[in-house]
Amino acid sequence: DWNDHVYSSVDGINWVDMGTPIKDMVPNSILYGALVEVFNDKIYIVSGSGAGDVYSFDGTDWAVVTRNAEFNGMGNHNGTGGCVFDNKLWLIGGENNEVWYTENGHEWKAATLNAEFTIAVQHNVEVLDGKMYIIGNYNSLNTLWYSSDGIEWVRGSVITPDAFDCSANTL
Repeated sequence: DWNDHVYSSVDGINWVDMGTPIKDMVPNSILYGALVEVFNDKIYIVSGSGAGDVYSFDGTDWAVVTRNAEFNGMGNHNGTGGCVFDNKLWLIGGENNEVWYTENGHEWKAATLNAEFTIAVQHNVEVLDGKMYIIGNYNSLNTLWYSSDGIEWVRGSVITPDAFDCSANTL
């Protein structure tokens, strides 16, 4: 089944199966609501189910980076978001308002356990101009929050359909 594998492409047209099926290494319960990011030249999967497990893929093999990471048991990270920012991998929200980061994949530190943003689930996290942005979430699609350090979060402008002038095909 194609859902069990990792594929890569150099042109977006031709895809190559990278080998060992993901299900042979990473349990489905870990994948549900997980964070998947490229960090330090590997693909990282950070458990979204509260197990605190972190896996990496180097293009050939899967490896357990850590089990029971420091964020384990602190809150459910299902539907979490994250990004790579300031040479760190960030785990942000996921049925809570916690913010965690790692510099190596093994050791996780809490930036804050009670960020100003409302509980963020199934949200996007993007990086732009030295800030991390939380854009929308399952409970509130038009929210925008940003931070330059992961500790202090500022609410940005509310995103509304009126913010875009689509009548002239311009933004």
